[in-house]
Amino acid sequence: RVYPGPEKEIGWFPVSRVDSGDGDAFAGFPETFTPLHWHGETFDLPDGALRLAETEVCPNQAFQVGRRAMGLQFHLEATPESVGPLVDQCGGEITGGRFQQTPEQIRDCEKQSAAVRPLLYKLLNDLTSR
Repeated sequence: RVYPGPEKEIGWFPVSRVDSGDGDAFAGFPETFTPLHWHGETFDLPDGALRLAETEVCPNQAFQVGRRAMGLQFHLEATPESVGPLVDQCGGEITGGRFQQTPEQIRDCEKQSAAVRPLLYKLLNDLTSR
């Protein structure tokens, strides 16, 4: 089930890893990391899903089903080149909420993008080698 979340998350905000035990696709990730968020919805976990990550406002940020299926609410793939057009085309969704950054803050993302890039590569490598 997908439904409106309590608040929109738009911008670069910390995610906390949830220790989910053996087979956790986020094993080896830092306790917290800061990817791009751009959503106003949340969801219930599918049956049998292992919850992997959360934020203050959204408890289901990432989940895993089995060894190779995952769902991510955030965007590890965001780059400065992809964020600019996203802000240009969807910036009207930014309404100034508590978990929303300004377009300028979102665009200024060299450090954040570079910090999460190795996590994306680790995740993809781990999933494809299972």
